[in-house]
Amino acid sequence: MNSGIKIVRPQNLLENLVVVDGMSAAGKSLIAPIISSFERSELWRINYLNDYIPTICALGAMDRDAASALLNIMADVDIYNLMIARDTNFRSADDSGVQKNMLFERYHERLSGKEGAEVKSDILRKKPILTMMVHYLFGNSEILFTSFGKKLKLYIVMVRHPLWLVENWYRGAWHERIGRDEREFKLCCEVGGHVVPWFAAKYAEEYVRLAPLDKTVRVISSLLDGFYAQHENLNEQNKAKVMFIPFERMAADPWSFINRMTAALGTQTTPNTGEMMGKMRLPRSFDMGELGAKKTEFDLLAKREGLTESSRMLMRGICAEYERRYLS
Repeated sequence: MNSGIKIVRPQNLLENLVVVDGMSAAGKSLIAPIISSFERSELWRINYLNDYIPTICALGAMDRDAASALLNIMADVDIYNLMIARDTNFRSADDSGVQKNMLFERYHERLSGKEGAEVKSDILRKKPILTMMVHYLFGNSEILFTSFGKKLKLYIVMVRHPLWLVENWYRGAWHERIGRDEREFKLCCEVGGHVVPWFAAKYAEEYVRLAPLDKTVRVISSLLDGFYAQHENLNEQNKAKVMFIPFERMAADPWSFINRMTAALGTQTTPNTGEMMGKMRLPRSFDMGELGAKKTEFDLLAKREGLTESSRMLMRGICAEYERRYLS
């Protein structure tokens, strides 16, 4: 490698970026369509390079300058492609598709519309908002803040009570699928002769010997610890860009969060916002009795699967911490 070469992206097309992050079942697909309904906002996108590049960089396996350049190039490519409906999701059943986000007419019209310099001028003049969805990356996503700088206007971290997160992860059998299922696309690492998911690289030996439910509790605990630690370590300017949104609070009082988002983005809601909220059944009540019932369900699962006492203690700890932070 020639150390005298620095990979850069000197020009800039995108000016307004939102990152939506969080674990499976935390509510990312609840909030992203609402953001896409705002004025000047485009269809939210999942581009797995935005997961892979920060992950590889955080593991120390990628040059930071190259990572930063690639992230910025891909963001500019994404906003340009959206403006001409290239690589846009028209699958009617997909949550990220134009139909489910009530944006079919906009993007269908763009398929046969203008392109090139005229679209570039539109982007620079109108300053559209790109919403990028990533997956439980916070904790390892510092490169997104340094790479995007002032164009990153808002970093949303969706969180939810660990009882729901653990159940979803365990029922999804991620402990069996990652690194084995050909239709599963998460990064893995080889550590000490073991192949483990990227997020378990620092505790690979422990990960491979844990039973499935113990493994799930360990993963969720580690990821949540990473969320809290990264937020604590951000400088004040970047910390102000981060919005933790508890699923339970968002469900019951969505407008308090929506108003904060539109203010941060310098935009406003549209008639589509209210319609999308109706499709998402927002607002909806959250009865604390549901929490009690879920705890009973988990206790039965833990007994059936032989969850160890150390994992039970870990689970009690992350539940108590979540309730202290977001439900008290």
